[in-house]
This record gives sequence, C-alpha cells and structure tokens, in this order.
Amino acid sequence: MYIRLNKNSIRYRVSIEEANRLLAGEELTESVQLSTLHSLSYAITTVDRVSEFVYDQDNNRFCLFIEADELNREIEDRPSKQGIELSKKILNNLLIIALEVDLKRNRKVRRNQS
Repeated sequence: MYIRLNKNSIRYRVSIEEANRLLAGEELTESVQLSTLHSLSYAITTVDRVSEFVYDQDNNRFCLFIEADELNREIEDRPSKQGIELSKKILNNLLIIALEVDLKRNRKVRRNQS
C-alpha cells in the first residue's frame, strides 16, 4: 500500500492483491515513524455502509473506510486512474481522498514469482 499526500488530497494506492485482501475482510495498515515519540499511521478497511474518511487525532491515524461493493465494482470495471474518490470538507477546505487499485504493480509481482 502506498499513500500520497498533497495540499488538497490524500491518495491511497493498493495492488490488486491488496484489494482482494480488503474484500476478504482484512484491514491494511502501515505507519511511518516521525520521531522517537511520534508516528503517523494510515489504514484502509472495507465496510457495508457508505465510504468515509476519518482522522483519528488521538492516535494520529488516517482511516479510510471503503464500501466493499464500491471496491468490488472498481476491480470488476478495470480500475481507473481516478479510482474511488471521496470529498471531505475540513476547515472550509475541500479535501479529496482517493483509493486507486494499481494493476501494473500486480503484474510485476506475478512476473517475479514465476
């Protein structure tokens, strides 16, 4: 899983393998150690409700809850560059959160495994 932070967007990118793990109910989570006392973590979980993005301030964690049916449609319809996008208004600024499924990354993994 990769995450890209820009001024007005947060983009998650997962391989097709990771997307299938999400659909199987697994949470994907990673963290970056910022100092000896601080880290930033980010996670994706599938849910049966509408997709949403939450920042857990107490744990300094970005949480993307993605609707399982929406992720399944994205995979079946051949993942797009745009991916699944959510908008969230924070302090009068519009933040775009996206989940992209990267087909190329999966192909490279398959070649290496042969």
